[in-house]
Amino acid sequence: MFKFSKLTLFCFLTPYYFLNAQSSYNNIPIKKDIEMESVFKKNSGDEERFDNLTGKPNLISLASNIDRTNERDSLRFLSGHFGYNFFNRSDTLAFFENIPAPGSYVLGPGDELIITIWGENQIRKSYTIMRDGNIYDDKLGLLSPTGLTINEAKKYLKDQFARFYSTLGSSRPTSFFSLSMGELKSINVSFVGELLNPGVYAIHPFSNLISGLIQIGGVDTTGTLRKIEIIHENNKSTTVDLYQYLIEGKKPNKIELKDQDIVKVSVRNSTVKIDSAIMRPGIYESLEGETVKDLIGYAGGPIYSASSNISINRVLPRNERTESIKEQNFYVDIENSANIKVIDGDVVVLLEMLDSENFVDLIGQVKRPGKYNFYEKMTLKNLLDLGSGFDDTTFLRSVYMDRAEIIRRNSSTKYENVIEVNLFELLQNKANDIPLNNLDRIVIHENINFFNNKNIKILGEVNVPGSYPITKRNETLQSFIQRAGGLTDDALFEGIQIFRESDIIQNNSDLLEYSEIKSKFQVAWENDEIPLFPGDSVIIKKSSRTINVQGEVYNPGIVELKNLRGINYYVKTAGGFTQNADRRDVIIIYPNGIIKPNRLFFSPKVIDGSTIVVKNKEISEPFNITQFATNWTSIISSVITAVILSKQLEN
Repeated sequence: MFKFSKLTLFCFLTPYYFLNAQSSYNNIPIKKDIEMESVFKKNSGDEERFDNLTGKPNLISLASNIDRTNERDSLRFLSGHFGYNFFNRSDTLAFFENIPAPGSYVLGPGDELIITIWGENQIRKSYTIMRDGNIYDDKLGLLSPTGLTINEAKKYLKDQFARFYSTLGSSRPTSFFSLSMGELKSINVSFVGELLNPGVYAIHPFSNLISGLIQIGGVDTTGTLRKIEIIHENNKSTTVDLYQYLIEGKKPNKIELKDQDIVKVSVRNSTVKIDSAIMRPGIYESLEGETVKDLIGYAGGPIYSASSNISINRVLPRNERTESIKEQNFYVDIENSANIKVIDGDVVVLLEMLDSENFVDLIGQVKRPGKYNFYEKMTLKNLLDLGSGFDDTTFLRSVYMDRAEIIRRNSSTKYENVIEVNLFELLQNKANDIPLNNLDRIVIHENINFFNNKNIKILGEVNVPGSYPITKRNETLQSFIQRAGGLTDDALFEGIQIFRESDIIQNNSDLLEYSEIKSKFQVAWENDEIPLFPGDSVIIKKSSRTINVQGEVYNPGIVELKNLRGINYYVKTAGGFTQNADRRDVIIIYPNGIIKPNRLFFSPKVIDGSTIVVKNKEISEPFNITQFATNWTSIISSVITAVILSKQLEN
């Protein structure tokens, strides 16, 4: 047998290992950090993304260069943390394009100035402030608007242009001056700490803390939204709590960003969860001293089904833990929630009200049956006013007024109590109204005499075929035939067929002549005094002077009726019995549904429209003497063996 050496096994497994390693390496997601070198690098095809004069990157191109891959992946983990997804909508940057520059905006390198003079002189020129802070005009030379606000720059530039255009500076000017802004410079702001994409960014000059966080992709869930610091160039700082903005829409003060500012997002102060019967369940951040009531307010308040009970699960601070006690669970009333301070790790659950069943059930012959809310001192009349429809006098006739039932649960027994009510007396104020209990069932019965019974259909050989209602109890077949104008001259009286509806017996529809009776079975009758039932169908066949012979005959089919001829005559006429025929099992089916067998010493009478059926013999296997002997030999052998074993056991 071939044996693997260690070297052979190594050579065999090494390619497999490297192939799998390469495949695994390709599946590892690589985080691409956004660095300043990649942000400000100029490629050959990116000239349009940089200002030709200042060399600074364009704002919109910077936003599109930010890699959002990691940001989108992190969104899967933000759904439970309140407020963080607000800052992950970087596509909202377009709103900056519609904001006019305020008069207090300070000009600097990269800003584009558009100067328009109209009137006696017509001039329109654009200037971009260079890195040295100046703009250059062919007639006026170098001008320095850097550090001026827009309002100050407008006055300064107007005075400078008035030196060349005298029509601007007179007491009655004939030319007019206007200053507007084109492309604006970006400002460089550092975003550090718990952010999805920390780094130094060139952002829109009108940016504040909120819009700046949106532009860079947002805050990580490990970062705080309650104590964000803005550190200015002079080391002065502003601390901002964004909850008031996110919850109440109140914009914080002093959150405008300036060039070289630093935005610092520290680790979140706490992680507190609130769940269940609250408008906005989720994970929140609390500040020191805040209470359960404050947290409930942040989460939108209780929902309508909240109870007054609040469950608090608390992990004790390290200095309060023991070996056996590390957590604390307790309940507080919502009215006292302002007295309970929340700490890091708390799980606050507002409990919902317990479900309860409060209804009564209206059943039966009413217009709007179903469950109705139960209330204290509710009576039967109150319930009937809600859903019975008894004010409709026609509908009231369909109700059985002598007896209704209130079915009431009895806690002392497994059986229910039944309270009988006379509805007629109740509605006529001849009986006292009945107070209802919770979970009562009220049963209103129908008046069966009010509803229409199904008619009797009479088809075939009558003078007036059609549908006839039952006019009296146990109305007979003879009565309906008379009401249908009697039989025609061609009618076969013995051929009257009665079909009755049934959910149990289904007649073979292939033998029926009328589609109306396909779902009914035939009733055998001999006397026309038989009563008919609602929905019965009566078919009077036409005399055909023929006999139908079926079954094990050589030529089954229709045979002409011959008076005084018996069953054997018609069987012979149909070709006689086949080899499989059972001569002792021949029946005759009369048109009225009666079936009689043919006997050796009694042959039933054959009448017009009858059907003779010859059944086949049951084939039985011939007696096998060999098999019989084998079976008995086996039985005898088993008995002898049992006897011998019993005697051996006795000895």
